[in-house]
Amino acid sequence: MPFTFFSQESSHIARFLEPVLAKCIMYETSSGTPGMLTTHDSKEVMHSQLNDKLRERAVRFVEPLVCSTDAQLIKKHLLQQMRNYSLIIDIPDKMSQPFGKSKRTYSGKACGNDDLIVMLQFNLLAYRRFFSNTKYKAWW
Repeated sequence: MPFTFFSQESSHIARFLEPVLAKCIMYETSSGTPGMLTTHDSKEVMHSQLNDKLRERAVRFVEPLVCSTDAQLIKKHLLQQMRNYSLIIDIPDKMSQPFGKSKRTYSGKACGNDDLIVMLQFNLLAYRRFFSNTKYKAWW
């Protein structure tokens, strides 16, 4: 089932940016609220895109890293989340669910937070959607 990724946060950010003249807010939901529609399939695409970029050695930290807290701590957390993030396959018990299907999930939550690695992947998806959707063409 599709859901809006961070719709409350997206709405809050859109309101915060109202006075900024040069901005583009992506509206990908049917409800007309800011945000991007994500599905299980798009999460698989996000994961695949990041793996491709890592293989190409196209991901790196820039200096100085601009963030609201200690940059070294953010780097440490992101790298740890990257190590913890994985594909989890839940195989149903054939005795209790003889016709159950395996469920694939991407997560790092079993080892703690995964917000930074999810947003890194999400940004790759947003970038692709921004440049492939003609409704944003005026911005590029």
